Amino acid sequence: CGIFGALLADEDGVYNASDPNDRLILGLKGIMSEMELLTMRNRLHRGMLNKAQRGELFLHVPVGYVNTPTGAVALDPDEQVRTVVHLIFEKFNELGSGHAVHRYFRRHGIRMGVRPIDGPNKGQLEWRPPSHPLIFTILKHPLYAGAYAFGRCPVVPKRKRTHKVPHQWVPAEEWKVLLHNRAPAYITWDQYLANQLRLKENRTKSDSKGSIRKWAALLGGVVFCGQCGHKLCVYYQQSGRPRYE
Repeated sequence: CGIFGALLADEDGVYNASDPNDRLILGLKGIMSEMELLTMRNRLHRGMLNKAQRGELFLHVPVGYVNTPTGAVALDPDEQVRTVVHLIFEKFNELGSGHAVHRYFRRHGIRMGVRPIDGPNKGQLEWRPPSHPLIFTILKHPLYAGAYAFGRCPVVPKRKRTHKVPHQWVPAEEWKVLLHNRAPAYITWDQYLANQLRLKENRTKSDSKGSIRKWAALLGGVVFCGQCGHKLCVYYQQSGRPRYE
């Protein structure tokens, strides 16, 4: 603007960007506007955090729950929706892994009742085939144990520069808010903790046992190297006999 002699105007007056005094005024106004915007953002964040600390902040509820007109959370009024959610936890206790639960649902053609949070069918019940993320979301969400949690996946400033998704899941010890008995529960809190431990052990990492697989090896995930301490992987020969390496 200063190079081409353009004028800037607002409700207070007209400014010439090439004039030092006008540029000083414009700079001060910009700084004040930025501080005002930052103050408003901080106030909104504190208000959201205060509401979360009361257990009242629900952006959307997971499958099997609905928001009531008073803002509370209740079980889905459809009995079949609730039955399917109960079945997920029952089959997880029986089969031992989220992937096995997903395969069971797909094999038997069981659909899940989902209420979209946006779009033309917002809030209306739709029956869809379950996906892997949906199964694991249900198994990991503390609301199914009646607990309200906030801050499970916060924004990490360092990830903004190096990752496309700046959010990162954190353990329960780092959640900002955790309130028990805030919603009707499908399982107990002890069952929820046991499920999280089982999901952690199912990971294919050196510090976890891994999920049970339908092969001949009986010691998969429980045998570790006596020298380096790493978990031994199971390999099968052409004869079908397992080999640990």
